[in-house]
Amino acid sequence: MGKNAEMGKTIVPAAFSRLKTGGFVMLYSIIDVGSNSIRMTIFRHENDTLDMLMNKKSMAGLAGYVEKGALNEAGIKKCCEEIRSFVKLAQNLECSHISIIATASLRNINNLEEVQTALENAVGRRAEVLTGQEEARLDFVGASHYLGVQSGVLIDIGGGSTELVQFKDGKIQHLVSLPIGSLNLYTQYSSSLFPTEKDRKAMHERVKKEFSSIDWLPLPGPITLCGIGGTARGFFKLCRELYNVPKSQTEVDAGYVREINKKLKTQDFRQLQSIYRVVPDRVFTILPGMTILNQAVKKFGPEHFVVSKPGIREGYLFDRILRS
Repeated sequence: MGKNAEMGKTIVPAAFSRLKTGGFVMLYSIIDVGSNSIRMTIFRHENDTLDMLMNKKSMAGLAGYVEKGALNEAGIKKCCEEIRSFVKLAQNLECSHISIIATASLRNINNLEEVQTALENAVGRRAEVLTGQEEARLDFVGASHYLGVQSGVLIDIGGGSTELVQFKDGKIQHLVSLPIGSLNLYTQYSSSLFPTEKDRKAMHERVKKEFSSIDWLPLPGPITLCGIGGTARGFFKLCRELYNVPKSQTEVDAGYVREINKKLKTQDFRQLQSIYRVVPDRVFTILPGMTILNQAVKKFGPEHFVVSKPGIREGYLFDRILRS
């Protein structure tokens, strides 16, 4: 996607435009099963033009149904019900291609085959479970065409993992998937409804430890940190509320990450209430997510932070469907 492309409509990048529609309209449904949410995006493809027709989300919170490494019966039922409703909608809209992809939500469990069997019984198809490395690569494929940033670091903070990609001159240099996300940090380290100071310190130490495994050589000059996913979008909502950042703006000073992370640690109930009002669907995950984002700022020292709505679903569409 070009830097000035509209979020709902774009020209399919040349590298991925081998599939021509011959004037016919084709609809593609990508269902993304995450640890925190399940999303379905429907794209309309005609020749080289791609429109996002629909983007629906269910806050399924599958990571909360994991017990002793396995997705429990209630979690499997929840997963199948949400995916069934999305598949039915896609079929009613006569989508020519329906894909179900899963990330840390399913790749980190030890009863994957049980879940896949349940999905086959419920919707007649299995989920394609992506490795962490492949998730990071597809994140980059989807976001890079929109961002217009040639060199920097891409971060995708999900519910159960965090993917990071270092890129230079538009090409991937390094990528990694860390086993920490906004939801599993909350479930593992929060001893009460809202994390205590002791909980926050434990989260910080875990995040710091995971980031210490990254030994990439720094990129020359000032860099940009590019964010995709719910935490990045939530951070931008807070920037608009707290710093009057225009809604159309997609780039801010990276220093805002540190400032908002500090505000989230306050004991001032009124201030916290004003923050949570802006991101009500992330009341429990915004602090863990921002802890990860803040560590990324410390690690890479970016001057600016850019948010991208396109990400893994667009990357999957470009790389696995339109180019195949």
